[in-house]
Amino acid sequence: MKDVVLELKGVSKAYKFEDGEHLALKSIDLNIYKNSYNAITGPSGSGKSTLMNILGCLDKPTAGEYLLNEQRVTNMSEAQLSMIRNREVGFVFQNYNLLPRASVIDNVMQPLMYRVMSQRQRVDAAMHQLERVGLAHKSKSIPNQLSGGQRQRVAVARALVSEPSILLGDEPTGNLDTETTWEIMALFDELHAEGNTIVLVTHETDIAEHCQRRICIVDGEIDSDIDVASFYGESVNA
Repeated sequence: MKDVVLELKGVSKAYKFEDGEHLALKSIDLNIYKNSYNAITGPSGSGKSTLMNILGCLDKPTAGEYLLNEQRVTNMSEAQLSMIRNREVGFVFQNYNLLPRASVIDNVMQPLMYRVMSQRQRVDAAMHQLERVGLAHKSKSIPNQLSGGQRQRVAVARALVSEPSILLGDEPTGNLDTETTWEIMALFDELHAEGNTIVLVTHETDIAEHCQRRICIVDGEIDSDIDVASFYGESVNA
């Protein structure tokens, strides 16, 4: 029996406008399993970014239920959601979202500033992750002294420092050239091999091909859900 990390039950998301309502997600049922490697794909406007925001506790569904490690997050307060994001979810964004005037190590330590731990413990944890992504020697640099690939590696280290249940990547290679893209994807492949649960939102087929499971969203609904790691690539019924 696979361990479920994330579970969506009938999740919908509606946005209201002056001239009506737009249903971005339509009664989505989805399980994400521990140690799995997942891609969420779909055309622009399909709802994949809305789904990512809900999975990352950055937004709430209009209807349905969301469980993260068996915790019901649907009706949590903003303070509770903030704590869940800090402890359970690691984010890697297309634009890195690094603090421009802070050093690399201070950027990586950022999620730990809300934890009850010593400064030494924070530094040690951050250095461990920087070593993991091959950037310990850049710990005192600031982001504008780094290449795009190095900045994304810092972002990955920051996402991992809190030892989250799931690593979410929102178009994590979107700003990178082809060679650097393969370097970052090799890093994600390695992180998955180490046992991390990963979900990547991408519109790029070659990025999705790294993942064992590919979930395609079209018009707010799951159009296809394929586990390419299973025998003959049979469809996964979430």
